[in-house]
Amino acid sequence: MLNALRRLAAACLLSGLGLVAACETAPAPPRFAEPSYADRGAFDLAVSDVAVEVSYVPPLREPNVEHRFPVSLAGAAERWARERLRATGGAEFLRFDITDASVVEEPLPVKEGLEGAVTVDQERRYRGRLAVLLEAVAEIGGRMAYVEVEVTMSKTVPEGLTVNERDRIFHGMVRGMMDQLDAQLDEQIPRYFGSYLH
Repeated sequence: MLNALRRLAAACLLSGLGLVAACETAPAPPRFAEPSYADRGAFDLAVSDVAVEVSYVPPLREPNVEHRFPVSLAGAAERWARERLRATGGAEFLRFDITDASVVEEPLPVKEGLEGAVTVDQERRYRGRLAVLLEAVAEIGGRMAYVEVEVTMSKTVPEGLTVNERDRIFHGMVRGMMDQLDAQLDEQIPRYFGSYLH
Protein backbone atom coordinates (compact mmCIF):
# COMPACT_ATOMS: atom_id res chain seq x y z
CA MET A 1 0.00 0.00 0.00
CA LEU A 2 2.81 2.38 0.94
CA ASN A 3 4.66 1.66 -2.31
CA ALA A 4 1.49 2.35 -4.30
CA LEU A 5 1.08 5.73 -2.61
CA ARG A 6 4.74 6.57 -3.33
CA ARG A 7 4.29 5.65 -7.01
CA LEU A 8 1.16 7.84 -7.22
CA ALA A 9 2.96 10.80 -5.63
CA ALA A 10 5.95 10.38 -7.95
CA ALA A 11 3.67 10.20 -10.99
CA CYS A 12 1.99 13.44 -10.00
CA LEU A 13 5.31 15.23 -9.46
CA LEU A 14 6.80 14.01 -12.72
CA SER A 15 3.76 14.93 -14.78
CA GLY A 16 4.25 18.68 -14.60
CA LEU A 17 2.27 21.40 -12.91
CA GLY A 18 -0.87 20.88 -14.97
CA LEU A 19 -1.19 17.26 -13.91
CA VAL A 20 -0.22 17.96 -10.32
CA ALA A 21 -3.35 20.05 -10.03
CA ALA A 22 -5.34 17.20 -11.54
CA CYS A 23 -4.11 14.89 -8.78
CA GLU A 24 -5.68 17.07 -6.11
CA THR A 25 -9.19 16.11 -5.03
CA ALA A 26 -11.93 18.72 -5.05
CA PRO A 27 -13.51 19.48 -1.66
CA ALA A 28 -16.71 17.57 -1.04
CA PRO A 29 -19.88 19.68 -1.12
CA PRO A 30 -21.37 20.32 2.34
CA ARG A 31 -24.20 18.12 3.55
CA PHE A 32 -27.23 19.75 5.12
CA ALA A 33 -29.69 18.08 7.47
CA GLU A 34 -33.33 18.95 8.07
CA PRO A 35 -33.81 20.79 11.37
CA SER A 36 -35.11 18.46 14.08
CA TYR A 37 -37.25 19.47 17.05
CA ALA A 38 -37.80 16.02 18.54
CA ASP A 39 -35.84 17.01 21.64
CA ARG A 40 -38.54 19.60 22.48
CA GLY A 41 -41.02 16.81 23.16
CA ALA A 42 -44.36 16.09 21.50
CA PHE A 43 -47.77 17.64 22.11
CA ASP A 44 -50.04 14.76 23.21
CA LEU A 45 -53.42 15.58 21.65
CA ALA A 46 -56.73 13.80 22.20
CA VAL A 47 -57.38 13.21 18.50
CA SER A 48 -57.72 10.05 16.43
CA ASP A 49 -54.98 10.89 13.93
CA VAL A 50 -52.64 13.64 12.71
CA ALA A 51 -52.91 14.28 8.96
CA VAL A 52 -49.90 16.16 7.56
CA GLU A 53 -50.60 17.82 4.22
CA VAL A 54 -48.84 20.23 1.85
CA SER A 55 -51.33 22.30 -0.12
CA TYR A 56 -48.63 24.72 -1.29
CA VAL A 57 -47.54 23.96 -4.86
CA PRO A 58 -44.15 25.48 -5.78
CA PRO A 59 -44.13 27.13 -9.22
CA LEU A 60 -40.61 25.75 -9.96
CA ARG A 61 -39.63 28.90 -11.84
CA GLU A 62 -38.24 32.36 -11.13
CA PRO A 63 -38.64 34.43 -9.09
CA ASN A 64 -39.33 31.48 -6.77
CA VAL A 65 -36.20 29.60 -5.70
CA GLU A 66 -37.35 27.32 -2.85
CA HIS A 67 -36.92 24.30 -5.15
CA ARG A 68 -33.18 25.08 -5.29
CA PHE A 69 -32.71 24.84 -1.52
CA PRO A 70 -30.52 21.98 -0.25
CA VAL A 71 -33.18 21.29 2.40
CA SER A 72 -36.86 21.70 1.55
CA LEU A 73 -38.70 24.30 3.62
CA ALA A 74 -41.98 22.39 3.25
CA GLY A 75 -40.19 19.14 4.10
CA ALA A 76 -38.77 20.67 7.28
CA ALA A 77 -42.27 21.77 8.33
CA GLU A 78 -43.61 18.26 7.64
CA ARG A 79 -40.90 16.81 9.84
CA TRP A 80 -41.82 19.25 12.62
CA ALA A 81 -45.42 18.04 12.55
CA ARG A 82 -44.41 14.37 12.69
CA GLU A 83 -42.01 14.99 15.56
CA ARG A 84 -44.11 17.31 17.71
CA LEU A 85 -47.77 16.36 17.15
CA ARG A 86 -48.91 13.03 18.60
CA ALA A 87 -52.42 11.59 18.48
CA THR A 88 -53.50 9.77 21.64
CA GLY A 89 -57.10 8.93 20.67
CA GLY A 90 -60.24 11.02 20.36
CA ALA A 91 -63.33 11.82 18.34
CA GLU A 92 -61.77 14.43 16.02
CA PHE A 93 -58.66 14.28 13.87
CA LEU A 94 -55.93 16.89 13.60
CA ARG A 95 -54.95 18.39 10.25
CA PHE A 96 -51.60 20.14 9.78
CA ASP A 97 -51.53 21.85 6.38
CA ILE A 98 -48.52 23.71 4.96
CA THR A 99 -50.22 26.45 2.95
CA ASP A 100 -47.08 28.37 1.93
CA ALA A 101 -43.38 27.50 1.83
CA SER A 102 -42.10 29.99 -0.71
CA VAL A 103 -38.85 31.87 -1.20
CA VAL A 104 -38.67 34.62 -3.82
CA GLU A 105 -35.45 36.03 -5.25
CA GLU A 106 -35.19 39.77 -5.94
CA PRO A 107 -32.19 41.27 -7.83
CA LEU A 108 -30.72 44.40 -6.22
CA PRO A 109 -29.02 47.30 -8.02
CA VAL A 110 -25.21 47.00 -8.02
CA LYS A 111 -22.56 49.57 -8.89
CA GLU A 112 -20.99 49.35 -12.34
CA GLY A 113 -17.78 50.58 -13.90
CA LEU A 114 -14.66 51.34 -11.86
CA GLU A 115 -16.58 51.85 -8.63
CA GLY A 116 -18.29 48.49 -9.08
CA ALA A 117 -14.95 46.79 -9.69
CA VAL A 118 -13.60 47.84 -6.27
CA THR A 119 -16.74 47.32 -4.15
CA VAL A 120 -18.78 44.29 -3.16
CA ASP A 121 -22.50 45.05 -3.28
CA GLN A 122 -25.46 43.16 -1.93
CA GLU A 123 -26.58 41.48 -5.13
CA ARG A 124 -29.83 39.70 -4.27
CA ARG A 125 -32.53 39.58 -1.64
CA TYR A 126 -34.38 36.40 -0.69
CA ARG A 127 -37.81 36.69 0.90
CA GLY A 128 -39.18 33.56 2.56
CA ARG A 129 -42.68 32.88 3.84
CA LEU A 130 -43.84 29.80 5.73
CA ALA A 131 -47.50 29.45 6.70
CA VAL A 132 -49.35 26.54 8.30
CA LEU A 133 -52.92 25.79 9.30
CA LEU A 134 -53.57 23.53 12.28
CA GLU A 135 -57.16 22.44 12.85
CA ALA A 136 -59.14 19.85 14.75
CA VAL A 137 -61.88 18.46 12.52
CA ALA A 138 -64.92 16.37 13.45
CA GLU A 139 -66.64 14.05 10.97
CA ILE A 140 -69.92 15.71 11.91
CA GLY A 141 -69.72 19.36 12.75
CA GLY A 142 -66.56 20.29 10.85
CA ARG A 143 -63.84 22.43 12.37
CA MET A 144 -63.73 22.41 16.16
CA ALA A 145 -60.55 24.43 16.77
CA TYR A 146 -57.87 25.98 14.59
CA VAL A 147 -54.86 28.28 14.44
CA GLU A 148 -52.98 29.78 11.50
CA VAL A 149 -49.32 30.69 11.89
CA GLU A 150 -47.11 32.61 9.45
CA VAL A 151 -43.41 33.41 9.65
CA THR A 152 -41.25 35.40 7.25
CA MET A 153 -37.56 36.05 6.71
CA SER A 154 -35.57 38.34 4.42
CA LYS A 155 -31.89 37.88 3.60
CA THR A 156 -29.59 39.84 1.31
CA VAL A 157 -26.44 38.26 -0.15
CA PRO A 158 -23.30 39.80 -1.66
CA GLU A 159 -21.86 39.39 -5.12
CA GLY A 160 -19.56 36.52 -5.95
CA LEU A 161 -20.95 33.78 -3.73
CA THR A 162 -20.06 30.20 -4.56
CA VAL A 163 -22.80 27.57 -4.83
CA ASN A 164 -21.77 26.11 -1.46
CA GLU A 165 -21.88 29.53 0.21
CA ARG A 166 -25.34 30.19 -1.22
CA ASP A 167 -26.56 26.78 -0.05
CA ARG A 168 -25.36 27.59 3.48
CA ILE A 169 -27.40 30.79 3.39
CA PHE A 170 -30.45 28.90 2.09
CA HIS A 171 -30.07 26.30 4.85
CA GLY A 172 -29.78 29.07 7.42
CA MET A 173 -33.04 30.57 6.17
CA VAL A 174 -34.81 27.23 6.56
CA ARG A 175 -33.48 26.85 10.09
CA GLY A 176 -34.38 30.42 10.99
CA MET A 177 -37.95 30.16 9.74
CA MET A 178 -38.41 26.77 11.38
CA ASP A 179 -37.17 28.14 14.71
CA GLN A 180 -39.76 30.92 14.43
CA LEU A 181 -42.49 28.43 13.54
CA ASP A 182 -41.58 26.17 16.44
CA ALA A 183 -41.66 29.09 18.90
CA GLN A 184 -45.03 30.36 17.65
CA LEU A 185 -46.70 26.95 17.68
CA ASP A 186 -45.31 26.31 21.17
CA GLU A 187 -47.28 29.36 22.24
CA GLN A 188 -50.40 28.96 20.11
CA ILE A 189 -51.17 25.25 20.55
CA PRO A 190 -51.78 25.46 24.32
CA ARG A 191 -53.88 28.58 23.76
CA TYR A 192 -56.16 27.23 21.02
CA PHE A 193 -55.97 23.47 21.61
CA GLY A 194 -55.84 23.44 25.40
CA SER A 195 -58.89 21.17 25.67
CA TYR A 196 -57.12 18.55 23.53
CA LEU A 197 -53.87 18.52 25.49
CA HIS A 198 -53.17 16.04 28.26
